[in-house]
Amino acid sequence: LAEDLERAYRLADTASREAAETAQRMESVINTVVDSVLIARRDGTFERANPAAEAMFGHSAKNLSGMPLSALLPNITLSGSDGSGEPKTAFEWGAISATGEPFPVELSVGTMVAGEAVLDICVARDITDRRRAEAKIRDLALTDPLTGLANRNLFHRRLDDAIEYAVRLDKSVALILMDLN
Repeated sequence: LAEDLERAYRLADTASREAAETAQRMESVINTVVDSVLIARRDGTFERANPAAEAMFGHSAKNLSGMPLSALLPNITLSGSDGSGEPKTAFEWGAISATGEPFPVELSVGTMVAGEAVLDICVARDITDRRRAEAKIRDLALTDPLTGLANRNLFHRRLDDAIEYAVRLDKSVALILMDLN
């Protein structure tokens, strides 16, 4: 009996140590991820955020703890997750920084069951720079880089829009051509 108890204690101690090591590894992974990792309870309040989330949103982890998810991601509802832990497809959402400034993020959302607790995991990536680059590319595609005037592509778009509008309202369209040298 004493040997059985000693073996059970060793097994329990080993299992406890392995669980602590696994938790420590997971903590290290979450803390080193470049994207924001937000872990929220089912009631919509934060349980945890990684350092990248603190930097992105401008709140300390201490301030985030217990804060409602809607304070950073307005009008988002994560309920209805199927509990599989599989992330939802990445989608874009509007976020709010600590200063109240809105900025776009790309979100992936999954669910994790930890004992009795069901947690929502949000991985957020700030896409402000991507949006600026897209706007710049759009601008370059439609305007002359030297003069900033509309180019042929924008001219054709606007002419097509004007013709469609005129046809819809049974009106006429006039086009004046000038040659600039």
